[in-house]
Amino acid sequence: MIIIQNSQNIFGHDVKTRFNKLTSWETECSSGISKFLKSNNLNNDGYYKNFNYWNTGVNRAITFSAIKNISSKFGVGLEWLTTKLLGDWNAVKGYPIPPSAIAKGLAYPTPYKTGMNQLCFTNLNQVIVPNSLNNIWHIYVKVGGGFATLKEYSGLDELSGTKNRFKYSVTNGGGIALKVNCHIRLKFGTTYYITETDRLDGVYTVVKSLKDGTDLDIKNINERFIYTSIGMTYKFGKVEFTFIKNRYSG
Repeated sequence: MIIIQNSQNIFGHDVKTRFNKLTSWETECSSGISKFLKSNNLNNDGYYKNFNYWNTGVNRAITFSAIKNISSKFGVGLEWLTTKLLGDWNAVKGYPIPPSAIAKGLAYPTPYKTGMNQLCFTNLNQVIVPNSLNNIWHIYVKVGGGFATLKEYSGLDELSGTKNRFKYSVTNGGGIALKVNCHIRLKFGTTYYITETDRLDGVYTVVKSLKDGTDLDIKNINERFIYTSIGMTYKFGKVEFTFIKNRYSG
């Protein structure tokens, strides 16, 4: 009995207690690269459902965000992104030449460059938080939606009459956040954007030409691009902390 009692006194264990203080706001600035992915024809009679005519280039993109933290695991944010998207025709894939290029006597559509400004409302969730003393890192996801404006710098089909038109968009992505100190975190992530437009790649598809020469746009088409970035967030207000206390059996 004496031996057992001494063992209980010697072998104790640590108990971690975490205090999560609500952090009111964060600001985030990130920079990275963007790339056009593909067009999606959601119509039942669409000949091509998912397609990309182009050798797409890599472009610089910048985002600024304001984030309201509701709890230590959940927040909502307002994100603004600006980027350009560019590409040149991929003749190897064998897509038909758009009628507008043929009408101009072009063998292939000319390279395009479009501009994208996008404002999204997002929610952010810490889906994996390590069970460590300082919570040095966590994995996050974000989902949201908003609207975008398009601008064409060069390309086959002019966006006259459609410049700065608002387009619906959907955002989803995730990444990893690394804690530098109580207020600063570094973020590495990838976000996918789905935009309700057929003009993001500088070429729009038509259903048919009317007798007066007017082309009818195909409806129910969206286009996608990807954004991979590194950023920094700064927390305002109270921060969360954790401490270890010793508790022994005996």
